[in-house]
Amino acid sequence: MEPVIEVRNLRLRFGDTWIHDGIDYTVERGEIFAIVGGSGSGKTTLMRQMLMLQDPTEGSVKVLGHEMAGADERDLTEIRRRCGVLFQHGALFSGLTVLENVVFPMREHTHLADDDMVELARLRVGMVGLDPAAAWKYPAQLSGGMLKRAALARALALDPELLFLDEPTSGLDPVSAAAFDDLVVRLRDAMGLTIVFVTHDLDSLWRIADRVMFLARAKAVAVGPVAEVAAADEPEVREYFHGPRGRMAKENQWKQG
Repeated sequence: MEPVIEVRNLRLRFGDTWIHDGIDYTVERGEIFAIVGGSGSGKTTLMRQMLMLQDPTEGSVKVLGHEMAGADERDLTEIRRRCGVLFQHGALFSGLTVLENVVFPMREHTHLADDDMVELARLRVGMVGLDPAAAWKYPAQLSGGMLKRAALARALALDPELLFLDEPTSGLDPVSAAAFDDLVVRLRDAMGLTIVFVTHDLDSLWRIADRVMFLARAKAVAVGPVAEVAAADEPEVREYFHGPRGRMAKENQWKQG
């Protein structure tokens, strides 16, 4: 089966600095694939290249069987329509209610009747675990956890095949973060999603990632199951996984598992 994402010899340079220098990886259908690394390692920038919001300097980026580099805007729009994105801070329109935010991409990309769009938006709001009354609230009226779920509902508006999550549990308390992780797994299973997520949350990594890619020194220094990557003999990996925070996250996983 063809990978959902296939990246070969990806290179990106800003000025004289290489952000990515020869990165190779694939994302298989149905998996939850995590991208981790230290601050400034290019995690979110890599996600932007998969969505072709950032052109690579060199290399191949295939998403859903299509080469993204060099594709015309019409083809890119069609491929992006098959993807959902949850941005780090939600990026909801502050002047629209939750329901209106979820309806927005439907208005942009479909020809559905208004009543049908509203009904589908209500369904998405329910799928992410929000109370129906939350649909009529504005982003400023939501808690952090509710805001993340509302943004996720919008990311699911067009019934995507591929879902990108940028720091989905950032700013959430441990209980809310664990609940959000559980929701992501349930949605993956229910909707047949493939999920790529950028995170610094070690608890999330151990809880839900099928595979992880660790970025350091402009390279993918390790790719594989979490336990395998955590055992990699790379200084950045050792510091990340085996420092105090990493040991605590692993102990939490043992307790839960």
